[in-house]
Amino acid sequence: MITLPTTPALDKDRLVDSIKDKFLHIDQYKYKRILAEFLDDKGNYLGDNFFETTFKFQSPKPPVVYEISGPYDSICRKFAGIARVFYEAQLVYEYDHVGGINQRTAAMTLAYLMELKHKANKVLVYGPGKVSTQVVSYLKHFYKDLKNIDYVHYEKPNPEFEKNINEIGIESKFKKEPDLKTYDTIILATTTKDYCLTKAIFEKLKPGACVVSLCTTSATGEIEPACHGLQNVQVFLDYEDSKTFTNEMKEANEKGCLENVTYFTEVLKKKVEKSSDKVNLVRLTGTPMQNIAVIEMMLAREGINL
Repeated sequence: MITLPTTPALDKDRLVDSIKDKFLHIDQYKYKRILAEFLDDKGNYLGDNFFETTFKFQSPKPPVVYEISGPYDSICRKFAGIARVFYEAQLVYEYDHVGGINQRTAAMTLAYLMELKHKANKVLVYGPGKVSTQVVSYLKHFYKDLKNIDYVHYEKPNPEFEKNINEIGIESKFKKEPDLKTYDTIILATTTKDYCLTKAIFEKLKPGACVVSLCTTSATGEIEPACHGLQNVQVFLDYEDSKTFTNEMKEANEKGCLENVTYFTEVLKKKVEKSSDKVNLVRLTGTPMQNIAVIEMMLAREGINL
């Protein structure tokens, strides 16, 4: 087994600021993402392999090329993520990016919520795993007054999650059937086989609430596609490719539910704030800009300047 350098805990403020900077200079990058999914003969999800390549143009110098790839399978429920950096057709740096994926997901979540001027007071988390733990860590860092969260997990408590959250300084409570209309912040980071939130549920959520969906390793997605087109919902995406990156987003797009969405770059440049009279649905699928923010912080740690 090959051992690569791993991603350490990165400075939260710097990572959030770096991600925003990359989105503000998005025209500097050209990127392509491919998610190769594998299903069995009955259409059940088996796993996928993710490929992302980004060119950072810096004329008259040659471009820097960033590459991230790695498979996920539904048996071990683990994913790989190897980051590579090329310059002048030479491999400059390579490391295990998985720890960076969780951090950049959490950082993007908080970047979006803060730019929307959202205050997280009553929080519900679906999927008490590593991503959710990282998101809660970022919530506590940026919302110092947050003292507790509720979570949902296969109809039973998750002691390990509760222990990890307690170490962050947050009390967590398992909820088998949470009263969803009481929450102002709902974070979904699952590998669900069924929708966590349906159209009927969305119609009852609290106006002004923010719902953030992070799943990219599910055949269904976490939110029923029709929710994106409801009159009481304002949809925010990280970038345009999210419209077609996962199955449920493809369906929502094909049904015309994503015609009036707002992208993160617009939020940053136009100072767009959340809707106070609608449910704010933030769908994040992970972007090259987030990954590059992490990679460049790793390069800086190694003293590599391209």
